[in-house]
Amino acid sequence: MTTTTSETRSSGSSRTPQDRLRRVLKENFALSASTGLVAAVGFVPLAELFDVPRAAVLVVGLGLLAYAPMLWQFSKVPRLQKSHALIPALGDEAWVIASVLIAGFGLGGMSLAGRLILLATCVPVGIFAVRQWSLARRL
Repeated sequence: MTTTTSETRSSGSSRTPQDRLRRVLKENFALSASTGLVAAVGFVPLAELFDVPRAAVLVVGLGLLAYAPMLWQFSKVPRLQKSHALIPALGDEAWVIASVLIAGFGLGGMSLAGRLILLATCVPVGIFAVRQWSLARRL
């Protein structure tokens, strides 16, 4: 019986939707804060790589740095509500849609490297959105 209990815990199957959502929010925070910091500090070389105005990269970086604390705050709420999952899910979904439109239609004259990197960001952000939507239904 002890072995079964420890196996269940190590596999994560005994974790509640609340626990799983907290983890997703913290992971989302870490990615948003770190990429926001990279964009805010390195906006000049990133703007040159992406072939976009420097201000655009700086605004995205600062926006991510402003978004990240909300995710951290949500992860610390004693009793998570659906809105704590749905608000970031909507934000992440908007990021994916905007990124696909910008990269797919070549809006703003972005370089090929910039378009590919922007599309690559859609993978983890889209995964966060799906996980948050899914966990919202379980709260």
